[in-house]
Amino acid sequence: LDPLLEEIKRSRMQGGGKEKENQSECTHSPYRTKDTEDTKDTEDALFPPPPMVTLPTLPEIIRAPELQGLGPWHNSPPLTIAALRGKVVLIDFWTYSCINCIRTLPSIQGYGEKFKGKPFLIIGVHSPEFIFEKSERNVADAIRRHGLTYPVAQDNDFRTWRAFANRYWPAKYLIDAEGMIRYTHFGEGAYEETDLAIQSLLKEIGVSVSPTNNEQRANKQHAFGELTPETYLGARSWQALANAQGEPSDSVLLYEAPPALDLHTYALVGKWQLQDDERQTLRSATGEIRLHFLGAEVNLVLGIAEKPVTVDIEIDDEPTQRLTIDHHDLYRLFSGDYGEHEVVL
Repeated sequence: LDPLLEEIKRSRMQGGGKEKENQSECTHSPYRTKDTEDTKDTEDALFPPPPMVTLPTLPEIIRAPELQGLGPWHNSPPLTIAALRGKVVLIDFWTYSCINCIRTLPSIQGYGEKFKGKPFLIIGVHSPEFIFEKSERNVADAIRRHGLTYPVAQDNDFRTWRAFANRYWPAKYLIDAEGMIRYTHFGEGAYEETDLAIQSLLKEIGVSVSPTNNEQRANKQHAFGELTPETYLGARSWQALANAQGEPSDSVLLYEAPPALDLHTYALVGKWQLQDDERQTLRSATGEIRLHFLGAEVNLVLGIAEKPVTVDIEIDDEPTQRLTIDHHDLYRLFSGDYGEHEVVL
């Protein structure tokens, strides 16, 4: 695994996949009169021709490993890298409750629509961050909810994740027609760069693509400064639990609301039990989760053990919405002005 990871790191450090500067070219007719030149100049000023895009030259990073241990498959029968030789393949590692992954899905689906009919295929590799994300039904619901039509395979045992030496959600690996990894991107963004990388590999096998702006499908991202970091209601973010009682344990504990919360911390109110080191389960009839955050949006993974429950949301002491939690998913608690806020469930 280490040689694969090092090759990918090295290619990124050397600028692998970085697009070249755009070049513009204006063609003039040699058969103009003075009058037609004036008219043409006016037309060029009002309707300038689009700049010519220079496609990137992508390095060969390393041969792509074979897909391993995937299943069940959605939108497709099982596939292999070997059987897809001759096609450009985009592998997208994601998980359905990750907000960073969710923000990329419109662009991933957009690549499939833009390059439809070309020797190009997307395979979504769903590697679960949480136990409930291993459910075939939950993954199928997420695929339907986000309108994904490309093949998605569940990687519940992380065998393909490990084969690619992957470490991130989301992560993209672009494979050429000969089975070589030629481009990678980790995290959100670089939608146009990825689009051009796909075009470059298609061009290598003699396939041309009409230029379109896939960026229109990408979600707009806020250019904020500091943000409250990703916080887990489990052992991984135990230091952020303002009213923690000792070290993480699976005991049922009674939590009381602290007088105030420091920025980037949260508190529990009521009886809660930590399970599998990754989630808190409410054991009393009622309870609260409080978070003091800096940002413009808050999302939380919530789920139920039995019947649906109702959750009231307050932002800065003002009631804002009521949610019905009837399945495990990522729920949006707040979207508004950037700044310090306190959310109470």
